[in-house]
Parts: sequence; C-alpha cells; structure tokens
Amino acid sequence: MIDFCIYSLQDFIDAIEVLPEADSPSYFGLPENIDRSSQRMASGSVITQLKILKRADTRAAKFDREVWATELNPILTLWKKLNTVSHQSVSINRELRSVLKGI
Repeated sequence: MIDFCIYSLQDFIDAIEVLPEADSPSYFGLPENIDRSSQRMASGSVITQLKILKRADTRAAKFDREVWATELNPILTLWKKLNTVSHQSVSINRELRSVLKGI
C-alpha cells in the first residue's frame, strides 16, 4: 500500500505532466501501425460525410417547380384571398402595413 502522506500535491502533478499525450499501442498488445488503421477509419468517415453533403447540395441546386408549388401554395392562396376581398381587405391591408411600419 502507498502512503500518500509522504507525497505532496506537486509530486502528483509532476508525475502526471511527465506522462505522454498518446499511449503507445504496444502497452495494449497492439501492433505499432494500428494508428494507420484508426486514421483510415476516420478518413473514411469524413469522406462519407462529404459525399452526403455533396448529394444534399446537388438536390438544392436543382429547381423543382412542383416542390416549390406545393410548399408555396398555402401562402399564395392566402395572398389571393387577401387581395380578392373587396374594399375591406384594402383597408385591412393598409392598417396592417401601418402597424408593421410602426414595429
């Protein structure tokens, strides 16, 4: 058993600071080139993510009129209703604009 009373806090800090940043694979019974394997896995993951981003970008670059029409249809319908109602909508629109300008 270690008697911790004979060691100061600074002794522990010094011992920790001496430790290497990365453990040697040989400590765990692994071959020395195991780092290459982990780097290969990490780079494969990055490449996969980049391919997914590229596919998403390609879809965004294409203009699909049907998608736009379905997504904008509720807004366009509301706009038409607001503009086709007689003089009441005109006064309501003016009131809304004045309120919005004041914000």
